[in-house]
Parts: sequence; C-alpha cells; structure tokens
Amino acid sequence: MPLIELQDVSFSYGKTPAIDQLSLTVEAGEWVTIVGPNGSGKSTLAKLLIGLLKTQQGTIQVAGETLDETTVQGIREKIGIIFQNPDNQFVGVTVKDDIAFGLENLSVPYEEMLKRIDHYSKAVGMDAYLDKEPSQLSGGQKQRVAIAGTLAMKPELIIFDEATSMLDPTGRQAMLEIMHALKASGKTILSITHDLKEALPADRVLVMHEGRLLKSGTPRDILRDEPLLKKARLTLLEPFKYMNQLAKKKQLTDEWEALLWQSAFTL
Repeated sequence: MPLIELQDVSFSYGKTPAIDQLSLTVEAGEWVTIVGPNGSGKSTLAKLLIGLLKTQQGTIQVAGETLDETTVQGIREKIGIIFQNPDNQFVGVTVKDDIAFGLENLSVPYEEMLKRIDHYSKAVGMDAYLDKEPSQLSGGQKQRVAIAGTLAMKPELIIFDEATSMLDPTGRQAMLEIMHALKASGKTILSITHDLKEALPADRVLVMHEGRLLKSGTPRDILRDEPLLKKARLTLLEPFKYMNQLAKKKQLTDEWEALLWQSAFTL
C-alpha cells in the first residue's frame, strides 16, 4: 500500500485551477522529487497533503487513511514539512525552544523531549547551537533547526517545499546531504523544487505543469527528456544537452554517459 495516494484531486483558487485531476502515489521509503515551474501547482499540492487546503474533488490517502475533517489532525502528525523561508518557520526564542515546540504540542513527556532534542539536534549538526537565538543563525542553520524539529516529531513523510531556494550554495549542499541521510535511514521524502539539479539523487521524478502530472520516471528518464522539459517550461541541464547531442550522432558511449551524468551533480 502506498504511503501517499492521490486519486483525481482538483483544487482551484477562484476560477483558476491549481491542481487538475491529479493522481499520484508515493511509496514508503521512497524519495520522490516533484519538479515544475512557478504556478505548476507544486506548493498547492503540499498544502493539500497536510490539510491546509481542502480538496474540491478527489481523495487523498495517507497510510491508508482518507484525509478529511475527522482525520486531518492525526494525518498531520504523520507528515513533516520544511518550507521555503526559514525565517517563517522559527517559532522558538532559542534553537532548543524551537525543536521543543512541536513536542510540547504533542504532550511528549519532558525526559523524552530532552532525549529527542539532543538526538535530532546532533543528527543535523546543530547541537552546539541549542542556546542560540534565531538572529545568530544563517538561513541554512535555521533550515537545519526546522528539520530537527520535524524529525523529533517522528513523521512518516517529510516534505521539502522549495526548502533550498533561499539558501546559498553551501547551505543548499548541506540540505541535500541531510536528505541523503534521511533516505538512508528509511524516511520517505517528497521534495518539491523548480531546480532540476535537486532531482538528480531522487528515486523518482514527477513533472508537473498547470496542475497536471505530465510524466513520472527515474531521474535518468526524465532529466534527458528535452521535449518534456520544454513543455513544462524547464531547462535541460547542460550535461544532458551534450549527452543528447552525442546520442543523436551515435557517439554516446557508456563512459561518456557516466561522465556527463556525474558532472551534473557538480554544477
């Protein structure tokens, strides 16, 4: 059974469709990246999944449970979300307070809370900053704190909604390394981005355009598909341009393909 399953989900802002009869699944333990330009419905999808918006058509199931007014609170406990702007996520006076915030809402016992704060602050490399105030942290460090607070609540799925878009290259790389570690630990990841480089390490890539799913496939299938990306108003990464050019000339060897694929990770 998929961890997440959408069946014919639609949502509009007024007369403008944001999600249009969307069906998709996310399996437990899978890293799925959703790509698309601004306005493709990616962030609306994230809000629908956590019940901030209500579907106007279709159904959403999380761990076999249908999302509705009676189940939304329990389902939110299964899903953690990291948003785009780290400043909008920091709710505590200190790092320690911020990680504790969600645990207090769940009435986690104090001793257990301290254990989780210690464990997950170390997991994201922020244990030395527990007494720091938000103003003393970089954007990347604030995002790490948001991840620690989310992990401490032990969700089954973590959504990264354009979570690296406001970070510098160092912060972006650190975030991707954390995603790799989460995947290795068995967590289910749904990452939402317009940056195709961030889709490279995913298990599966979904391409969205105007609220619809254009195609689902492996990164190798999707990121080389120039007509598909053009339709979705996304730009083919340079290494894959060269790869496709060599393939057209029947000059693409296994060695060149491996080299160009690897070079995409270092852009």
